[in-house]
Amino acid sequence: MERCWRTGLAMLAASVMLAAGAAAQADAYADRLLFADGLYVRGMHDLAIKEYTALLNAFPAGAANDAAMFRLAECLRLQGDRATAGRFYSHVVVHFRESPFRLRAAYRRARLYADEDDHESAVAHYQVILQENPPPDLAAAARFYLGESLQAKGDTDAADAAFAAIEKEHPESEFNVYALMKRAEIRRDRWAVLYLAGDAAAAEAGDQALAVFDRALKRGGPDRLVAEALFQTAEIHFRHQAYAQSADVYRQLLKRFPNDTRSAQALLQAAWSAVNTGLYAEALEAVVKALADPARAGTHDEWLYIKANCERQLLQHETAIVTYRELLVRFPPGVLHLEAGIQSFDPDVLARVNRRGDLAAAAEGIAWLVREAGADVHADLIAGLPGEAPAGFAAGFDRLYRLGPSEIQVGILKSLYGTALARDGQGARFRQAPPYDVIETPSMMASELDDVRRFASHWDRVVNRGLFPLAIERLLRDAASPWQRFDAFSRRLAARHGLYGMGLVELATALLDELTSVGVDSDEARGLLRADYLDGGRRQNLPALLRQGTLWRESVNGCRSDRQ
Repeated sequence: MERCWRTGLAMLAASVMLAAGAAAQADAYADRLLFADGLYVRGMHDLAIKEYTALLNAFPAGAANDAAMFRLAECLRLQGDRATAGRFYSHVVVHFRESPFRLRAAYRRARLYADEDDHESAVAHYQVILQENPPPDLAAAARFYLGESLQAKGDTDAADAAFAAIEKEHPESEFNVYALMKRAEIRRDRWAVLYLAGDAAAAEAGDQALAVFDRALKRGGPDRLVAEALFQTAEIHFRHQAYAQSADVYRQLLKRFPNDTRSAQALLQAAWSAVNTGLYAEALEAVVKALADPARAGTHDEWLYIKANCERQLLQHETAIVTYRELLVRFPPGVLHLEAGIQSFDPDVLARVNRRGDLAAAAEGIAWLVREAGADVHADLIAGLPGEAPAGFAAGFDRLYRLGPSEIQVGILKSLYGTALARDGQGARFRQAPPYDVIETPSMMASELDDVRRFASHWDRVVNRGLFPLAIERLLRDAASPWQRFDAFSRRLAARHGLYGMGLVELATALLDELTSVGVDSDEARGLLRADYLDGGRRQNLPALLRQGTLWRESVNGCRSDRQ
C-alpha cells in the first residue's frame, strides 16, 4: 500500500514539474513575442526581423506563429526585401488556414505580385480573397487593387465592374472616392480615343466621364485627388469648346489648389478659356503670372500673343502694339512671313472703296517688321482703284518699295460678284469674263493699265522670283523713282523679248546694259551679275558677257598664280 502511495506521489511531482516547465516556456514565448511586437510597432524593423526570426526558430510550434510570421513579412517588405517577404506571406496563406492573418497575407502577396507587374497572379489572389468573405476594409482594398490589376491587363470593363462594386458595397470606404476617380479615368480614356479620331461619339463619351468626375467631386477627398478631378473636368470641357464651363472649373482649380502640379499645367488652358469666353481681364492676370515665372520661358511666345490680343480687346491699343512687337522680335530672321494689304497709299482712293486706316502707321509698321523683326513681308498694291491716276500709283509704289518688303505684288483691280464694285464700278469698265479685271477707269486709260500689267509681269518674274537681286538693288538704289527706273527697264525688256521670251543669259545681258546706262561702272555691274548668276554655287558655266572686265581678269590671273 505504501509503495503505491509513493509511486503516485512521484508521478504527481513529475507532472507538476512538467507543467511548471511548460508554463515557463509559454511565458518565455509570450515575453519574446511581446518584445518583437514592441520593436515592430515602433518602426524598428531591422531589430524586429532578428527577434521574430529567433522566436520562430526557438518555438517552431508557437501558438501565435501566424502573427509573428505575418509581422516578420511586413518588416521585410518595409525594409525592401520583397522577395523574402513574399515567401513568408505565402507561408502564412498555405500553413495557417484558420488564421485571421491569412487573408491579409494573401492581400500583401497580391500587392507584391502587382508591383512586379505579375498582374495575372495578383488578380488570382484578389479573387480568392473576395471569395472568402473578408472583413469590409480588406474587401474594399482588394476590390480596388483588383481593378487596378485588371486595368493593367487591359480588361477595362472588368476593372470598371470592380471599382463599381466598391461604390455600391463600400460607400463609406476610403477607397470609394479613388474608385470613382478610376471609373472616371476609364471613361476619360475612352473619350480621348474618340476625340482624337474625330468620332462623333466623343461628345457622349465626354459627358459620361464628366458625370463620374462630378460624383467624385461631390464625394470629396484628399486635395490631390480633388485637384485632379477638377483638372480633368476642365480639360474635357475645353476640348469640346465649352469655354465658359472650362473657364469656371479652371478658376476653381487655380483658386483652391494654387500649389498643385495640375494648377501649373492648367494655367495656359485657363487663360485661353478666359479669352474664348471674353474674360480678357482674367486672362491678363494669368499672363502676368506666367511671364513672371522663369520656368515658363519656353512658352512666353504664346503668352505674349494672348496678352496682346487681350489688350487689343480691352482697347489698350498702344500697349497691345508694344506687346505684339515684343512677340515679333522673338522670331528668328526669315521665319516670320506676313502679308500687308496696302492696296494704295492715297487715303482718298481708299475711302472710295470703304477702306479706312492710318497709312502712316501702316508704313511705319512695315518698316519696323522688316528692320527690327527680320520679317519676310509680302505687300500688295492694286492698280485701277477708283480715283487713282498713274502718277499717284507710281508714287505709292515708290513709297512701298523704300519700306523694304521682301515682295511687292502689283495687282489689277477685279470686279468680283457680290462686292460693292460689282454693283457700282464708279465709271470703270471691267472685263465680262474671267479674270474680270478692270480695262479702264476715269483716272487710268486702257493703255496705262496695260503698262501696269507689263510692269507687274516683269517685276514678278525678275524681282519677286529673286533673280539677280544684287543687280536689281543696285539698279534701283539711287533712283529718284524706283517705279520709273524699273518701268524704263521693263519697256526695253518687252521691246527685246516680250513678256516671257527670255532666259537668264538674256536677262543678264539686259541688266548689264541697264546698269551701265544709269552710270554704274561696268566692272561693278558684271561683278554683281556674276554673284547673282552663280547664286552661291547653285549655277556654274558663266556666260561670256560675265567673263569679261578688269575684275574678272584679275580674278582669273590670281587663280593661275595660286595653281603655279
